[in-house]
Amino acid sequence: MSGLAVKLSSCMMLMAVGLGAGQAIAAPPTTPRATAVLPSAATLERPSEAEALAFVQAYSPSHLRRAAELALLEKSFVAGLRRDPSAVDLLEAFPALGGALTAAMASQIDVYMIEYDERFFPRASAVVQQSMSRSDVATLTAFYVSPLGRKILETAAQKLDGSEVIDRALAGKEIDAGVAKRQALRAGLASVGALSSEERVEVLALASSPAGRSFRTIMPQLTALQLELTNNPGPRFSAGSKHAMGAAFKRVTGVDPFAKN
Repeated sequence: MSGLAVKLSSCMMLMAVGLGAGQAIAAPPTTPRATAVLPSAATLERPSEAEALAFVQAYSPSHLRRAAELALLEKSFVAGLRRDPSAVDLLEAFPALGGALTAAMASQIDVYMIEYDERFFPRASAVVQQSMSRSDVATLTAFYVSPLGRKILETAAQKLDGSEVIDRALAGKEIDAGVAKRQALRAGLASVGALSSEERVEVLALASSPAGRSFRTIMPQLTALQLELTNNPGPRFSAGSKHAMGAAFKRVTGVDPFAKN
């Protein structure tokens, strides 16, 4: 069970808050009307490194991803473990174990976030800087820091569903592009569903604009980056989560499953 718990915990750190909210713009629920052809890449004024970073941080804010991680751990971690028959006896024999393991993983969330952001923000910013215009980046950044943009981000964070991620963890499989896309689309559609009719018109207009269409072109690259980082957590988190899990097991059961014989 200990190995499953570590695998499950790392897989559950898949919060697609930024991607889910991005899908509300990049994949609108209705077909947009035809618009003008995007200008040639050679004619675009590129954003500065600081402007690209500001956009990535606006659409994928760390504090919302952190809150979503903690909420999903609390809601789904023990439930996921219970879907493995080998874990049920342990959890029932030691009623405090589930809560102890959840708390152990929650204690590592800040380490995970720091390592993820250290790797995600620079590389995502480089994608934005190389592929989007300065004007489009400014438009999208302004949207995501607006009340409507924040509403979409917060709704996406609240609507994340970890069931498919848990299934992959239980099967010992990595998170693939299909899982990430479905999770992002669910969060994006839920975000749009929570909007008023006037807000939906505004979102659809942005999705249909050059900025929205430009954002849509880089979503596959951002998804691939997120998958790479999710399936390969940072070394401090990997070591810290193993240590925290071992300490929780020993405290509750008297046995450290990671101790070497």
